[in-house]
Amino acid sequence: MNTIGIVGATGAVGRVVARTLDAWGLGQLRIGGRDERRCQRLVRTELGGRGQAYRVDAQDPASLSAFAEGCQAVVNCAGPSLRILDRVAGAALAAGADYVDAAGDDAVHELLRGQVPAGRAALISAGMMPGLSALLPRYLAGSCGGLTALTGFQGGRDRFTAASAADYLAALRSGYGESFAAWRGGTRVDNALRPMVDAVIPFFPRPVTAQPFLSTEAERVARSLRLDELSWYTVFDGPQVQLALGRMPARGAPAAVSELAETLCAAAELDLFGHEPYQLFVLHADGESGRRTLILRGGASALTGATAAVAARCLLEGERPDGVRFAGEFLDPARTVDLVRETGAVDAFDVVAAVPGAEAVEEGAL
Repeated sequence: MNTIGIVGATGAVGRVVARTLDAWGLGQLRIGGRDERRCQRLVRTELGGRGQAYRVDAQDPASLSAFAEGCQAVVNCAGPSLRILDRVAGAALAAGADYVDAAGDDAVHELLRGQVPAGRAALISAGMMPGLSALLPRYLAGSCGGLTALTGFQGGRDRFTAASAADYLAALRSGYGESFAAWRGGTRVDNALRPMVDAVIPFFPRPVTAQPFLSTEAERVARSLRLDELSWYTVFDGPQVQLALGRMPARGAPAAVSELAETLCAAAELDLFGHEPYQLFVLHADGESGRRTLILRGGASALTGATAAVAARCLLEGERPDGVRFAGEFLDPARTVDLVRETGAVDAFDVVAAVPGAEAVEEGAL
């Protein structure tokens, strides 16, 4: 029987991974976290007693090595990624286990490139964003017979965990993308797009602000799909997170990251007051078979946890790369979307043949 370790299992994402893998019956779960009592409580109250509780500290190499020993796969849900980097991955791979990271980005990929032993595999960025944000354009390309242009909107109102807030700030401040840039004619073009304020964007429940941001993940997707054009916007349904981001320094000492992350978490809670949390992907595409719009709605932690669980399942079932890959660029799009929906993480999903109200997207541009 497979043994699957989950580091950070008692967090919002880790609990989703644990419940999903347990429901699929893929093997014996090791529920790992810094507080063993919380791990025991999760096993008892959410897994029906199935699973073993372990104390593990993602900052302690000896603790990680002991936890990973005997596992066939280790899923890392602890964060922030900019502090953990490849520590959990190194312990998992050294123990002979495959590795899945619900976060991780370019820096982790660089650290692991060429370091994954033969016969082992690592899938990183296996979350909502990055992760689904690469996989959904690939899904849409499959349904359209290839794409020429794509405009993506992703965001909403939702909570930040301390780890996800720190990773979000790191992505903005560490060269993982470029604000206001877009993909045009096979290359990144700086200052190609403008923010949209009080914009009526189809499928978002009210006027929102949309900030252009071309991530390194989006650039890789544009190259792999051979897109002529790609525009991507981060959407804010509420003012407080935007105000908090606007007051933050463009660069800061690492010691200040936790304080800035707390500020971002508090701002998200203010935006949520009186509202239901949600995350929404709206992708408008031009393809060989016409225009299509993909809509996917869910919650950040649920979508991230479900995607990480799917990545682990695929590795355990033999769908594995050589070495390290970004999950959203490796996993089969159609199968992954089906499995993520199966988990219950998706509140709504559709691909429609038209782009209703697309002309309204430009309203409110600065």
